Amino acid sequence: MICLPLTVLVVPVAGCQPTMPPPGNRLPTVTFAHKAPIQITAEAVQKTVALPGELPPGDVSGQFSPNLRDAFNIWVDSRFVADGTPGVFEVQLVEAQLTRQVIADNKDGGLSGLFKDEQHWKYTGKMQVRIVRRLPGQVAPHSFVEAAAEGFFTTSQNITLNMLALEKFRLVESLITQIDEQAEESLHQYMGDIVN
Repeated sequence: MICLPLTVLVVPVAGCQPTMPPPGNRLPTVTFAHKAPIQITAEAVQKTVALPGELPPGDVSGQFSPNLRDAFNIWVDSRFVADGTPGVFEVQLVEAQLTRQVIADNKDGGLSGLFKDEQHWKYTGKMQVRIVRRLPGQVAPHSFVEAAAEGFFTTSQNITLNMLALEKFRLVESLITQIDEQAEESLHQYMGDIVN
């Protein structure tokens, strides 16, 4: 009888168990507390979500916290204050996409791919808002401005859940910050008479 030694190879695979952040170690939230609100000559500031009915392929909006809708709501509530003058100031969310696609695969086969830090996923975000001004008693817009932003990040398959959550937050924060900067500049340039 011949006895052969049996060797067992155990390879830890990242991402098999969710890693929860320690208590009190929460992700930051989107905030505009460091910026003064923009006083608008209007009776009220209205928020409207006017997104297409179908989600884009690879949509992962539900995996983001906050997602682009959340960031949009925080932004409008924080940055725009109506002074009560007759007229309507409407901020519309017309695009809010967060998608994921595969950009690399382990073509070697076997275990070699587990030890490489290949970029495997690409997360892309797109956001667009339209700001509409309506004069008292009018339905048609008197004027409008738009702002749009796009960004992405890539990750390896073995990124930790905490790091992935942080990267997702940074993408959302970057997009809403770009929107804020563009919108404020356009408002001063094209609707300066209603910005106080």
